[in-house]
Amino acid sequence: MTGAHPAAGAFGVGLGGCPRFLAALALAGLMGLLAAGLWAAPWTDTGLVPGPTDAALYERIIADVRQGAPYYVAATRAQRSLGYPLRPFVTVRMPVLAVGLAALPSPLARRALLGVLAAATLVAWSWRLSRMGAGSTRLVLALGLLVSGVTVAFSPLAWPFHEVWAGLLISLSLALRRPGAWGLSLIVGLLAALTRDLAAAYLLAMAAMAWRDGERREAAAWIGAIAVFGLALAAHAGAVQAQLLAGDGSSQGWLTFGGWPFVLQMARWNALVVAAPRWLAAVLAPAALLGLALWRHPLGERLALIVFGYTAAFLFVGRPVNTY
Repeated sequence: MTGAHPAAGAFGVGLGGCPRFLAALALAGLMGLLAAGLWAAPWTDTGLVPGPTDAALYERIIADVRQGAPYYVAATRAQRSLGYPLRPFVTVRMPVLAVGLAALPSPLARRALLGVLAAATLVAWSWRLSRMGAGSTRLVLALGLLVSGVTVAFSPLAWPFHEVWAGLLISLSLALRRPGAWGLSLIVGLLAALTRDLAAAYLLAMAAMAWRDGERREAAAWIGAIAVFGLALAAHAGAVQAQLLAGDGSSQGWLTFGGWPFVLQMARWNALVVAAPRWLAAVLAPAALLGLALWRHPLGERLALIVFGYTAAFLFVGRPVNTY
C-alpha cells in the first residue's frame, strides 16, 4: 500500500495517505464486521418488496384522499380500521407524499413519477461523477453500483412507500450539492424530510459538514431547513392529536437492538444481493463501508457520514418486519 491511484482524491479510495494505525483500524473493523456477518445467527429473508399490509394501508389512504377525504381523517381512519397504532404521532406519516400521489390519476402514473425520480437521480450522479476526473472504467462500475441501489424503485409495489421516495430524494440532493451551489440540493433534501421524517438526519449531517468546511451561509441554510421541518412536524403532531380516540393503540416501539444482522437484512434490498446467498451481503456490506471511509473528497465525506450515521442508528432501531 505505497500509494493511491491519482484519481483517488476525487473519485477513488486508497490507504496510502492514511496513518498506519488508522489503516490498521479500518482493516480490523472490516474483518470484524465480516466475521460478525458470516457467523451470526441466520437472519430472516425479507425479499425485494415488503409485505402487502403496509402497502395496502398507504394505498387506501391515497385513495381516500383522492376521493376528497382530508388527509388526517383518511390516515387515522385507515390505521384504526386495519389495527395500526396511532400513538405516538409518528406512527402516522406526514401528508406530503399521500397528498401528492392522490393528485395523480392512477397507480401507473404514480409508478411513472417514481421512475422519473429514480432516473433523475442516476442522471445527477452520472453528471457529478463524470466531472470528478475518473476514468471510464471506474465511472461505469460506479454507475452499475448506483443502478443496483435504485432498482427497488421500479418494483410494482414500491410507489406507496415513503422510504423509497425519501431515499431517492436524499441521493439526488447529495448529487446536486456543490460548493457555492447548494440551493436546489437543500430544497430536495427538505422534501425528503417532509416525505419521511427519518430523512431529517440527512439535513443535520449536511449542516454539520457545511459548518466544518467553513461554509457558514450554507450551514445556516441547512439549519433553517431543519427548523422548517421541525415546524412541520409540530403541526403534524397537532393534527394527529386532534383525530385520536380514547381506544387508539400505541406502538410497541422501535428500539430492538437488532445489531449488525439487522443492518445486513436492510442491505439485502440492493439488487446485487437480494437473490444471492446470505454470505454475499455479509461480505459486500463491510467492504462498502470501508470504501466510503477511505473516499477522500467532500462528496465522499458527506456520503460516508450519512451512511455511517444511518448504519449506527439501525444497529439499535428498527423491527425485523420493517427492514425496508
